[in-house]
Amino acid sequence: SSWISEYPVSTAKWDSSAMHMNPLNHLRFYLHHLPQFEDLSRLIFVDDDIIVRGDIRVVWSQEIAPRNAITATCNLWTFDKNARMFQLRHSLHSLADSPVMVLAGREEGDAECPPPSKDMACVNSSMWSIVREAASTINGKVLDLTKEFEWNFGLTLFNLEAWRTENLTSTYEQWMRVNYKYRIFPEDSLTYGLGLPLLALSGNVECWELDTDIVVLDGLGFVNPMEIQFSHIPEEMILGAFALHFDGPNKPWFDLHNSLSAPYLWTLKGIEGKEWPSELPMEPIRKNRLRSFVM
Repeated sequence: SSWISEYPVSTAKWDSSAMHMNPLNHLRFYLHHLPQFEDLSRLIFVDDDIIVRGDIRVVWSQEIAPRNAITATCNLWTFDKNARMFQLRHSLHSLADSPVMVLAGREEGDAECPPPSKDMACVNSSMWSIVREAASTINGKVLDLTKEFEWNFGLTLFNLEAWRTENLTSTYEQWMRVNYKYRIFPEDSLTYGLGLPLLALSGNVECWELDTDIVVLDGLGFVNPMEIQFSHIPEEMILGAFALHFDGPNKPWFDLHNSLSAPYLWTLKGIEGKEWPSELPMEPIRKNRLRSFVM
């Protein structure tokens, strides 16, 4: 039988990108094995769509608990079903609320196939028992998505000593083997590209928002100015952010006339942004279409 027909997870129509199966996505889990880094205890990992406006030495100097693998961005966007737009809630939210782990705020029974909308993923009933058994075996603990918080790569501090002592590459590989055996997450989906890292690094992640004063504003590549206003994000937060993550299809260098491209232009010029466009252009919200979460 074909691989596709046996996926326990049927992904949402927006969740399909070959980037998730790119070998460089997996490289993040092998950095401490590279000879260039074998003598290092830490490493700063920066996605190619991150704009760093602060002093990167501040990131390097941050403390991180000995057994924690990374410090990452945890203040992420969710999709407001009533308003039909993305919203930044300025708080951490659990994996049970995340579309990356399928539930997106639903109970497990409500997430079974078929979904109420093609914009939502769904699962076969066998999926949860497989994942829980794997978590118990691999991570050594009971998996409770309501107690695990969502995070994203972008501007990430790697604690290479923890990767070595906690043997986290092996943990990731074990999850990969489970995925290949049971065909849980499609390789071209975000549930694969970020879902497996979320499972593998469970309990080994710190947040910029909780543990430091560093502000990383995520999701700027898939939200629009109207959603910025809907989330009550003041211009001071954007102007003062340590880093801006344009994850998503809308990169600032593609449209320099978009108001959200202003910090990118300021950074290129090596100046601090003092002024913000007086009026943010209101882009129409495309109804009934959930735009892509892309790392």
